[in-house]
Amino acid sequence: MRDDRTHPLLAQVPLTVSPFVSLPTAATLPYTYKSMPSALPAPATGITGATDDEKPKYVVSPSGHAAHPDEIAASCQALQAHIARMREDMEATLRRMEERIRERDLAEKRRVAPGWLDSDARLLEPERKPGPAPVAAAEKAEVAGRDAITGQFAEMSIAESADVSEMAVDHGAELDRAFVTENRSRPETEVTWRLPIGAESVGRPQSEASNVAMASGTNHALPRIILYHQTIHDRDGNLVSILPLLTQPGISITHLIVAAIHINEDPDGLTLNDQPPSDPRFASLWAELRVAQASGVTVMGMLGGAAKGSYARLDGDQEAFDRYYAPLHELIRERGLQGLDLDVEEEMSLAGVIRLIDRLRADFGAAFVITLAPVATALLDARCNLSGFDYKALEAARGAQIAWYNAQFYCGWGDASNPVMYEMCAARGWAPEKLVVGVVTAPDNGAGWVPFEVLGPNLSLLRRRFPGFGGVMGWEYFNGWPGGRDRPWEWARHVTRLLRDTGKGAEVAHAETKNRTTATTEVDPDTADKAELTTPDDFQYYSSASGDGS
Repeated sequence: MRDDRTHPLLAQVPLTVSPFVSLPTAATLPYTYKSMPSALPAPATGITGATDDEKPKYVVSPSGHAAHPDEIAASCQALQAHIARMREDMEATLRRMEERIRERDLAEKRRVAPGWLDSDARLLEPERKPGPAPVAAAEKAEVAGRDAITGQFAEMSIAESADVSEMAVDHGAELDRAFVTENRSRPETEVTWRLPIGAESVGRPQSEASNVAMASGTNHALPRIILYHQTIHDRDGNLVSILPLLTQPGISITHLIVAAIHINEDPDGLTLNDQPPSDPRFASLWAELRVAQASGVTVMGMLGGAAKGSYARLDGDQEAFDRYYAPLHELIRERGLQGLDLDVEEEMSLAGVIRLIDRLRADFGAAFVITLAPVATALLDARCNLSGFDYKALEAARGAQIAWYNAQFYCGWGDASNPVMYEMCAARGWAPEKLVVGVVTAPDNGAGWVPFEVLGPNLSLLRRRFPGFGGVMGWEYFNGWPGGRDRPWEWARHVTRLLRDTGKGAEVAHAETKNRTTATTEVDPDTADKAELTTPDDFQYYSSASGDGS
């Protein structure tokens, strides 16, 4: 203050420090202090400024990604090209797989029938025709009957034994053993030659071969009369013979289905009910089935049923299918079965059942009968089904290869006491010729048994309403009413009267049932004190697989 610029008066005033004045001090920064960024962050919209080499990205996705339309179009084109390459690779792989399958099938056909596909030469079989010599009327009828049976044996040759050399099968010896006495008195006949059944369809278009296949399932006059035969022995181990179906008068059965064939975990452990088909207890059964075939009855097998597992094993990959299918193929070939009924009561894919049908047709020819046994409701609603696949879709895909459907109108899955459900199936597009009404032959065989006095009028109505009515199937033979276990063939007789004659079978069956009940009451008046018989639950019917150990 002692300089020339100080005012003289001010220099004389004393200086004081105010207590209200705070001199500035250095600030203490917190440890969380962060310096300001040197550049501003990107805007919240995601749009950045465009440079000379970059287009503005003003298209913003919900996730916040920004791009220019040209970039989006280029990305879509790259994705489309990638998908096209993947599709081409998959199609090429599929073509190679189909080619391998065709080559394998062709190699198998050449192994089974060497030379068959390499030339137009075909094996011929003799067909007898009456000679010019005059024959009496009775002799003509007898000769015609014998020739019909002979023709049936001839038709069972190549179609049923496609994988066995003809040199290994002596059909003449088979005929001699079956008709050794009758052949001695056979008159001289003219012999002509024709192609065996099933060989005509080789080289034909698929539509013609399909017609031949369908004819094989309908070579009997409609309506069909079909019986399942599962209880092969009674509780004492005695054979339940089917010969009365052939020898008793008034019976016109068309198809007999032996049941049930099971594919087990061991591929070589195929069983008929609970025993191997080659078990000695079945020797008489196979012999009687041959007699039935010679008498004009088509003998088939049934695969599956209430016991699950067979179709699950056939629904695997191709290697598993071949492994489990081989014993079934051998059984059909060895026993000369003329068809197979597929009773699928477990989950199976549509592709799996189509593969099985295609393999059966390829292996056994157009004459082999393929049927299925769905519950009746499955034909109306795919959700009310035991098989897993849609039968309407199966019919659309392989209907030409399926002869008919043994629809189960019992056990709560249908009602055979009136025509309503059958008419509903026909209204849904199911052909009456391929729709067979399945019933239980006795109250003990399952819920939904319909007495003859009710079943008869219903069948008569269906026959009048549907001229091509497919027929009736009965589960099962061994205890069919009204004869029961003592005379089980009476069920087939009464159904024959209902379907073949004037429809009097219902009245006759009702009268015989009433007489049988009356006689029982007179002989044993204490039956009222006995426990009342009860009907088993659904699908828990008595069979040889559960009762007699067969």
